[in-house]
Amino acid sequence: MNITLRKANALQQSIQQFLKSINFRNHIDISEFQDPELLISKARNNFILDDVRRNQLLVTLYNIRSLVGQANAISEINVKLSRLAYIDKRIGQLEQIANSAVETDMEVIKGRLERLKNSVETSYSYRNSVDTTVITQDMVESANQSIKNLKKEKLELNDEVLALNIKTEITLCDSDVEFLKSEGIL
Repeated sequence: MNITLRKANALQQSIQQFLKSINFRNHIDISEFQDPELLISKARNNFILDDVRRNQLLVTLYNIRSLVGQANAISEINVKLSRLAYIDKRIGQLEQIANSAVETDMEVIKGRLERLKNSVETSYSYRNSVDTTVITQDMVESANQSIKNLKKEKLELNDEVLALNIKTEITLCDSDVEFLKSEGIL
């Protein structure tokens, strides 16, 4: 059975939700009026059957995950996803620059420094330095332009990844398909 990568993702999520619904029942309560051997035997058999189902679901999930990984590599989705991750991190870095105050005008800095030199105040609480950023207005504008360009590239890459997820298919093996149908997932 062939399914798109997009459907494979939804299928993986369904399998994970289904796995959560299978309870791990390894304990029972037995009253004085019940047959303990019979109840324990039934509970053990149910536990074993549930564990077999959980294992088969995991095998199927990781078979699908492996097929998706191979398809992502072949279709170069992995490369695009790596680029998208880089873009997100770089935008975060550039936003720090874009949102920074710009350096104080050099004449103002020199004037403040001169005033400090000529000051007769020697109090320890008095500042004896001038604070400024090193970021210029050109750097802020450049960062903003780079952010715009990266956001445009991100939109294009997201569209490409979406198209590839819809176009690219994987082939599920017959045993996985039959098992998923028997569990009501497919």
